[in-house]
Formats: sequence, C-alpha cells, structure tokens
Amino acid sequence: MHASLPGGAFAPTDVDPRAAEWSARWDRLWPDAEPSGPSLRTVHPDRWVRFHTLPGAARVAQTPADRARVARIVDELCDAARAASGDGPLLVVGEDWDAADGAGGWTRNLLPGARAWRVADGADAPAYFWVDVDVDLEPILAAVIDDRAAVLLTDAGMRWGVAPYDGGVDVFLPDAETRAALAERFSAWRSPRPDGL
Repeated sequence: MHASLPGGAFAPTDVDPRAAEWSARWDRLWPDAEPSGPSLRTVHPDRWVRFHTLPGAARVAQTPADRARVARIVDELCDAARAASGDGPLLVVGEDWDAADGAGGWTRNLLPGARAWRVADGADAPAYFWVDVDVDLEPILAAVIDDRAAVLLTDAGMRWGVAPYDGGVDVFLPDAETRAALAERFSAWRSPRPDGL
C-alpha cells in the first residue's frame, strides 16, 4: 500500500512502476482526455453514450431495489464493452482531489490495493488517479451511487471505459461505430435528451 498524502494526493515516489506504460497507452487511445467521465465526454463525444440507470432519469437510488438495478446495469454495460473492445482483468481507476477539496481521499479509501498513476491539473485543485485491479465493486458502486466516489472501469487495454455516476453510466468505446451498436442494443436505457445527457 502506498503512503498517500492528505486527501487523495500521492508523493511522486508512490507512483506505480507501470504508470508510464499506462499513461502512454491511455494518451495514445484517448488523446487530450483524462481517465474520468466528464473529461472523456468533453474530448471524445463521438465515442460516448449515456445510459440512465433509474426510471425517469432519477438521480437518487432510494431503495435496495434501485441500488440493485444500478449495479446490474453497470455490470451489463461493462460486459458489453469488454465483449466489443477487449477483455482482461477489470481495472478500477479512482479519481481523487487534494486536501483543498472536501472530497479529497474519498475514492482512494475504497481501493485497498490502489496504485498511484497520474496527476492532472484541475480548475480548483489537481486530480489524482489511482488504479486497482479486480476489486469488489459493490462498495465502490454504493459510494458512486451516493456521490461519494468517482471511478472509471476499464481493462488493461484501456480501449473502453464505463463511468458510473449517481444517476447513470457514461460508456466510452474505441470508435463511433462500436458506440452506435451499444447505444442501439441498450436503447431502453438511453437518455432521451437531444444532447445525450
């Protein structure tokens, strides 16, 4: 385990030896974007599709049945993205912020074997990205549903990404054609808004 600094930050000596390899792969496949839903959605909108996990685009899972529905949809979308774009161990990329942000460290604390990966400049505070492999998703999704964590699910190839949030899931795929096929397959969960949000 890395001796992280306060909040979600890490010292340069905490960075995993594979971080440079991960970053080279990430930057080649997802140029100009960080491994987070909002960044990917902004930079690669042609490879993005949003699905709502709760009826009526509700943002709050109020019952155990709502939580189970969210987990099932995230699982199905991960399986579909993996089948279309590659497989391998599931990577959980957690995003955190430094101690200047009240949420700093929330996501890191959910990833027991987290490895420090990369830092990105943010408008208010830097964002820190951690990677963990094949972890129990149940507590992580519970935190995401409660808006207490930010994660991107992918695999070692990093050709796809699934970014759950409190009311849905953003999915990112290698190209517009694969994205369109997934959007059609799960059209019942698609956002009805013209902008896709």
